[in-house]
Amino acid sequence: MTPKPPSSVGSRRFWAVLIASFLLAGLLPSAVLGAGETLSFTTNPAGATGGTAFATQPVVTINPAGAGGTVSLAIGTNPSAGTLSGCSAVYAAGPGTFTFSGCRIDKAGTGYTLVATWSGDGSVQATSSAFNVTVGSAAKLAFGVQPTNTAAGAAITPAVTVIIQDAGGNATAGTANVAMAIGTNPGGGTLGGTTTVAAVAGTATFSTLSINKSGTGYSLVASSTGLTSATSTLFNITAGSPSKLGFTVQPARGIPGIAFAVQPIVAVQDALGNTVTGDNTTLVTIAPSSGSLTCTGGPTQQASNGLAVFTGCRLAAAGVNFTLTATSNPSYTPATSAQFDVADQLAFSTQPSSTFSAGLAWSSQPAVAVRANSSTATHDQGTVVTLSIQAGTGATGATLSCTGGLSATAVNGIASFTGCSIDKVSPTSPSNPYKLVASAANLTSAVSSSVAITAGPATKLGFTAQPTSGVAAQAFPIQPIVAVQDAGGNTVLSGTNSNATITLSLGAAPAGAVLTCTGGNVKVAVAGLATFSGCMVNAAGTYTLVATATGLTTTTSSSFVVTAPAATITLTNSASVITWGNAVGLTIQFGQNGANKNFALQAARDGVNFVTIATLTTNTSGQATLSYRPATNLYYKAVFAGTLDLSAGTSNTTRTVVRQISLLRPTNFGAIKSIPRMTSITFTTTVRPSRPELPAAKVSFVFYRRVGSGWTFVTKRDVYINSLGKASTTFRFSVAGSWYVRSIANPTPYNANSVWSPVERYNVR
Repeated sequence: MTPKPPSSVGSRRFWAVLIASFLLAGLLPSAVLGAGETLSFTTNPAGATGGTAFATQPVVTINPAGAGGTVSLAIGTNPSAGTLSGCSAVYAAGPGTFTFSGCRIDKAGTGYTLVATWSGDGSVQATSSAFNVTVGSAAKLAFGVQPTNTAAGAAITPAVTVIIQDAGGNATAGTANVAMAIGTNPGGGTLGGTTTVAAVAGTATFSTLSINKSGTGYSLVASSTGLTSATSTLFNITAGSPSKLGFTVQPARGIPGIAFAVQPIVAVQDALGNTVTGDNTTLVTIAPSSGSLTCTGGPTQQASNGLAVFTGCRLAAAGVNFTLTATSNPSYTPATSAQFDVADQLAFSTQPSSTFSAGLAWSSQPAVAVRANSSTATHDQGTVVTLSIQAGTGATGATLSCTGGLSATAVNGIASFTGCSIDKVSPTSPSNPYKLVASAANLTSAVSSSVAITAGPATKLGFTAQPTSGVAAQAFPIQPIVAVQDAGGNTVLSGTNSNATITLSLGAAPAGAVLTCTGGNVKVAVAGLATFSGCMVNAAGTYTLVATATGLTTTTSSSFVVTAPAATITLTNSASVITWGNAVGLTIQFGQNGANKNFALQAARDGVNFVTIATLTTNTSGQATLSYRPATNLYYKAVFAGTLDLSAGTSNTTRTVVRQISLLRPTNFGAIKSIPRMTSITFTTTVRPSRPELPAAKVSFVFYRRVGSGWTFVTKRDVYINSLGKASTTFRFSVAGSWYVRSIANPTPYNANSVWSPVERYNVR
């Protein structure tokens, strides 16, 4: 139905809003269908076959052209319940057409139609002319009758059918050959019967198919040249009726009186060998071909889920080619096991070489037989045989090695070894060659013939004495010895390279380290040995040594640590008390490794807060001296930061006390100055040392007058020095006679004592 034309201004406004809404929604490229606008099929679908794109694809036109929008297609008349799919459209705005492609219908039928619907108004539609969908050419296979659960070996019924279809799943009248095979195969079965059948009127019928092995979840796959294959639904194959017995686990590796390594299991089976898992009643009895068999639970066991499981079964006597026979009640066809042996001992079937070089694989490699009495247990496939050196034979600490390992598993009753060798020479005085022992669990061991090992040709170097941790610049506690060795590590006493020239050098070492030995770092081996002496390194650290010689493999020593000796530093001074202005002599003596060492000489007024006053270097005797002029009382010590050959250290502490001096002015230089009575003289004392950071010193001026034959104290005046270190006082000589004046600075924390100034003499008239 088309929209009605507007009849008023209000309705015109409604249509304007509606058109604008469609434009905003993107439903129309430019306009909507208005009054009188329609859809029509300008090209009708034709040439359709099932599931294949129409030969002629539909074209739908909007009238008038340019109205736009989208158009969808659906089946109108649907005679076979088909499904339309694959359609896509291209819109051409000018002519207003939708050209479709890829449209197809799966089901064949007569009289289909398509309906085109405009997206803006579902009531605007167009219907195509009627067309037919015919059956197409053969394209694929499909199972018509699926396989069902069936007994093993029986024909699957009802007969399995496969239909040849076109692309839409419509049955064709094809006559192609169809082949059947097993897809999923849980039981390892084989498909029997006629497996390739020619289709008749599009259907291939398989009436004789069977599978011989039971299993859950089989599937079949049908295939035909040029057609898509098909896989069936899953189905099961069950065992048939019980008819015989079978060993599902064979007995193996017996030892007299000891349970077989592998215990037998017997199954109740159908004619095709499938275990009848539903059998829980049959009694199964096993008996040996000879000898007496005992089993933990007895030689008769009741089947459970079709299996009779035996435990602890064993034979009393050794022997070969035993079998077990299984019988049942009810009676089914008996079963006989594979042959097995009951072994009791080991024996060397191949002896190792009687003489060979150390470290080299013998030309005759040992082989050990698992024996049952005197016969080889040829059915033994699992006994593990281990080789070792017999205790008390050969050299102490020798090692037997084989490239395949010291244990080998018997194959057909023989355990074979490869690449076996012994590393150490066997003693010759007294003679003590090696012997090998072959052993296996619960079997009597075997001992080989003698093997004499001699030193082989020189191939490498080895440290027979390793250097040990020591102290820098001191000989190692254990000095290195390097041997010329064969491949097995034995010292080669004579012959080629036994007197090789061997060079010793540093391997791992700190930077700057140097190795020195008393007799040099190069030695000529004597009877295969190079003995070094006096070897040392000059620096602390972790080291290895490397020994080299022409034509021989280099060797590296074990890692060892060299430590620096503790620094011993002694400090002495030339005087414990000096007068200000004088120097003190400081002597620093280092002990071991003290030559040419840089260190700091430090001083402190309080013995706590030390500062460096000089950086010195010891001479070749480990000594350094310094003449130092202190201004105050000072403590001294030497501080060494440490080097590679000497640990850090600090000397003892010494102290020098500095006496203050007082310089009294005026100075008469020892003369007696005559002055009249009532003369005033200003005396000034300069104190040294005087420093701004030191506490101000207090100066005492003392005045004496001769009375009779002695001097009598008159007065004392105490005055603190100023910033220039000076203290002054003025004295009037009011009494005639002989006088003297002197001064002294009182002690301070940094100047423990002082020196009196010289006497100033006056004769007062």
